[in-house]
Amino acid sequence: MEELRIIRAKEAQTMFGMPKSTFYNRVSDGLMPSSISLGGKAVGWVLSELNAVIKAMIKGKSEDEIKRLVSELKVNRANN
Repeated sequence: MEELRIIRAKEAQTMFGMPKSTFYNRVSDGLMPSSISLGGKAVGWVLSELNAVIKAMIKGKSEDEIKRLVSELKVNRANN
């Protein structure tokens, strides 16, 4: 099982090599997991979820397949 770790926006964007606007557009489009609240105005991303998206991209998954994956990750987040 992968270690649970939360990372902040800048590190998440760097992982994908994307500028801030592209990263947040992909979140809005359902191609990237949404952030979680860390309290106050602070948010972060679950590293294992981002890694799952990267693996799907490496495998050449389509945008529809990645959207389904992101939806599954969201459901799993609620069930864990």
